[in-house]
Amino acid sequence: MATKHPKSAQTGDKGVAFVRSVISQVAALFREFNSSDVGIDAAIELLTDARESSGDFVLAQIKAGRSYIKNGQFFVRADRDHFETWSRYSVPVIGIVCDVDNNEARWVDISEFLLKKPEIVSHGPYVIEAPATNPFSVAGFPIAVIANSNVLRNALQRSRFRFDSGAKMDPLGEKLVQIFLQAGVHAKARVKVQYDGRDVEADVLALLDGHIFAFECKNSLHPCNSYELRQSYDYIVKAAAQLNRFKQAFADERFRRSILSAAGFGQPHILGLSTCIVTGNRMFYGHRENGHAVRNIFELENAILGEGIKLFGFPKDAEIPDGPKIQVRVPFRTSNKFAASDLVDYIEKDSWPELAFKAMENYDELINFGQRTLRFKHFALDIGAYRELMRNLPQAIEEDA
Repeated sequence: MATKHPKSAQTGDKGVAFVRSVISQVAALFREFNSSDVGIDAAIELLTDARESSGDFVLAQIKAGRSYIKNGQFFVRADRDHFETWSRYSVPVIGIVCDVDNNEARWVDISEFLLKKPEIVSHGPYVIEAPATNPFSVAGFPIAVIANSNVLRNALQRSRFRFDSGAKMDPLGEKLVQIFLQAGVHAKARVKVQYDGRDVEADVLALLDGHIFAFECKNSLHPCNSYELRQSYDYIVKAAAQLNRFKQAFADERFRRSILSAAGFGQPHILGLSTCIVTGNRMFYGHRENGHAVRNIFELENAILGEGIKLFGFPKDAEIPDGPKIQVRVPFRTSNKFAASDLVDYIEKDSWPELAFKAMENYDELINFGQRTLRFKHFALDIGAYRELMRNLPQAIEEDA
C-alpha cells in the first residue's frame, strides 16, 4: 500500500496558510519553520508604520481542526513536552487556533499563561483556551497582539533579565555606598572572599561604631500584578539565603578577618552584625525573610541622611477640620550625629513599618461555594490612625503648618 498524506497534516497546512494570509495583510512578516517538531511553527516579526523591522517578534504554535474547538471555544492542546519547551523560551510564544471551515482564528499568549501558572508545566492540564476576545484577524492585528501579550515585559520576566546585569556595579549597591560615604561611614560594594571552598559575598558592607552591616540588593522589575510578585519574592528568598551564608561564616574569626580586609576596613573590634535586604520598590517593605529585614532604598537613604518622616498639613484637632493645621516630623536619629544604634534600631526593630501595620484597617470579603467559603483579606491604611500613632511617639516634633 502506498503512503498517504494524513488529513490532519492537510488541516494543519490550511491553518498555517490562514495565518500566513492574515500576516500578509498587516504590518508584519511571517517566517515559517520547515521543521516544527519542537513545538514552534513560525516566527511573526512586527514592522513599524514605515514597514521597517521593529525588532520585536513572537514565536507561534498553530493548531487547526475541529479537535481544537469544542462548544464554540478554541483550545491549544498539547502534551507535557510541548509545555516544557514553551516555558523555556525567553522570546514570547503565542498559540493560534484556526477554524479553517469558518475562516476564523483566535490566539492566546502562551508565555504569559505559563508565567501566571508555572505549576501547569509539571502537573497539567495541558490545555489553554484561546478566548473569543482575542481574534486573530486583519482587523485585530497587530494592536491586540501587542496590547494584550505584554511582549517585551513577558520576555524580560521569563528570562529574569536585569538591566544592570552587564554593569560592573549594581545600581542599588552603588547608590547605597554613596549614601554611606556621604554620611561619613566606611562602605564597600561587592565584597567577596573564598571560605571553605566557596564564594561568600555581600553586595554592600558598611562599618559604623564597630558594627558591621551586610546588605543584599535586589533590583528586579517592579511587579505590576500578583503573578509577577512571585518573582520578586523569589529574589527576596535568594537574598535571604545569601545573607544566611554570610552570617554563618561571619561567626568564624578567620572569615571575619578575611572579609574585613577585603572591604578595606582593617581589623577593628567588631561589636555586632546586622543584615538587611534592600529593594528598589516598596512591595515587601516591612517583611522579614529568615530574620532578615526588607527595606526600600529610598527610605533607607532617609534613615541615614534625612530628617526622618514628615506628615504635612493636617488639622491639629480632628474634630475641627477647618482649624489650625500642623505638620509632624519624627527623626530617625536619637542625636545630631548618625550612630550605629540608629541604623540597628531601624533595621532590627521594625518600628517604622510596624506603625503602618498598626494603622491598617482589615476587612474580609467572603465568597460562598455551597458549604465552603473563600475568604479574601483586605487591608487599607487609616490615615487618621497613622497620624495619631506618629504624633504619640516620644521623639515626634510638632510644628505649625
